Amino acid sequence: MDREADMLSKFDDVVEKIQPALVATGYVGAVIWILFATMMYYFERNNPEVGGRFDSIPGSMYFTMQMLMGEFVINNEFTIPGKVVATCIAIVGTMFFSIPVGLFGGAFLSLASGEDDEDEDGDEEEEVDEKTQEEKEEKMSKMNTDRAWTRVANAGNI
Repeated sequence: MDREADMLSKFDDVVEKIQPALVATGYVGAVIWILFATMMYYFERNNPEVGGRFDSIPGSMYFTMQMLMGEFVINNEFTIPGKVVATCIAIVGTMFFSIPVGLFGGAFLSLASGEDDEDEDGDEEEEVDEKTQEEKEEKMSKMNTDRAWTRVANAGNI
């Protein structure tokens, strides 16, 4: 029983960590859904072969969601523009619904590897890393400047 409670606690930590990204993904998903439903309504509203499934935007939202989820139940009855939009829906749906999977996978991986964004000692380490990064950038800049002057000097000797 304790093991299940620990796992639920970890899952809750993961959801809390990626919540802003999930909310943004949900918002963009709703916009995409309405956009594609409107496009399907526009192209298929006068198509008698689809049986009135796209006679209104709210009516087309149901079948558009099915297509976003990967289900193509009446794709052979679409008009040519409807088939193009339906293909785009399938591609975008596959790409879009993989975003939350990646978010969860990355969050669980960082949890499993022991990385924590709220580490108190992390601030000091970041400051040291920034200083060493600045030092490296200064050295690289100086080396590039020296190389440039060497090329200019060599060009004058030609």
